[in-house]
Amino acid sequence: MEDRQDADYDEDDPGLQDVIDDFVRKEKLTGESLKAFQYGLAANIMDEYAGSTELLSLWFNEDAGEKGGDPVVLGGFDEMVNYLLKGIPVQRSARVTKVDYSRPSVKVTTSSSKTYTAKRAVIVTVPLGVLKANTIKFTPTLPSRNRKAIAGLGMGLLNKCVLVFDKSFWGTTEEWIERISTTGFQSTLSMMPVADQPILYGFNSAENARRVEAWSDAKTCDTLMSHMRTIWPNAPKYTSCVVTRWGKDPYSRGSYSYTSKRMEYDPAHSGVGAPVSGGRLSFAGEATSMTHPGTVNGAFISTDVRPHAPTPSLALRASFVRQAPTRPASRPPKSSSPPNLTTTTKTTTKTTTTTKTTTTTTRRQTSKSSRDTTINTCIKMRFFYAFRDYTRRQSHPVTRQ
Repeated sequence: MEDRQDADYDEDDPGLQDVIDDFVRKEKLTGESLKAFQYGLAANIMDEYAGSTELLSLWFNEDAGEKGGDPVVLGGFDEMVNYLLKGIPVQRSARVTKVDYSRPSVKVTTSSSKTYTAKRAVIVTVPLGVLKANTIKFTPTLPSRNRKAIAGLGMGLLNKCVLVFDKSFWGTTEEWIERISTTGFQSTLSMMPVADQPILYGFNSAENARRVEAWSDAKTCDTLMSHMRTIWPNAPKYTSCVVTRWGKDPYSRGSYSYTSKRMEYDPAHSGVGAPVSGGRLSFAGEATSMTHPGTVNGAFISTDVRPHAPTPSLALRASFVRQAPTRPASRPPKSSSPPNLTTTTKTTTKTTTTTKTTTTTTRRQTSKSSRDTTINTCIKMRFFYAFRDYTRRQSHPVTRQ
């Protein structure tokens, strides 16, 4: 109830789902055409923004001006974190429960009742999900601008299921394996092209991710493996697996932010990051980025000290980076140099299924008997691209400030 009272609903924003429903009616999509269109939405929007179409704003992609590829940190993000934290003291196992900025100095209290005092300023970089859960008590209460933005900005969920094999059975060049599905695991990423590792990453987002979070690790990994075996029936069993559950992680409570129909892009992101009390209390993290929300680089650049704000003497950081499994012999050696970044290029193997058969096809593997019972992905994806153009036309008449 408090969350609803704090949020300012954007009356000019019909929401993405409203426009989707209108498009489906106009195009008279049914059956396999509708299923293929829903796959396009799941793979290209929900997996990217980690939010369901029912909650996303019509202007969900106002950050679409980002340029560049997708870098992969070889060895895991801990390589980058360890490099950046060199020489910086970090207090581990210190869960912050209170931040008192009522005096010139800022006092921080942990769950063990231990206190830390910052003479100049504190930067809070906990994820948006933690702020939304109100697990940290601020004294005095945060200003209305911050509270409304925290309530109005959406916290998405994108989980991974990581399968490790002794060797690749799917080839070495294809980066993405995609299947038409509305129940999750539409997209699977191969580490072979970028890291020469026989590892597959399966993705689930939004409501699919929440549903799968209730599964055991074994059920999650076996489900992804069963999808792979519809393409490669003789695929060997994985040697190990890792499953993320960011929604259930108390130090994250989600993956990253998205623009919801409850609040416009600019006031939401700027409001979360608005400095308080002359800068004695500041916020950083991907949710505060005006140019790159939902990204690691957005979180990184958000920590720049804002103009006229005092130099911070204490930063609250939530360390929840988890390393994907790799074979020890192939890990890059640790060094004092910046972590190695490899930029990926999206080479895709498209796979398709129908509701009446488990037959799966790829561009290089198509049996004659399956051709009449599978969806032509390239043709059906035209509905998604037509919808993308449709949403642009719908949003164009309204000027967003």
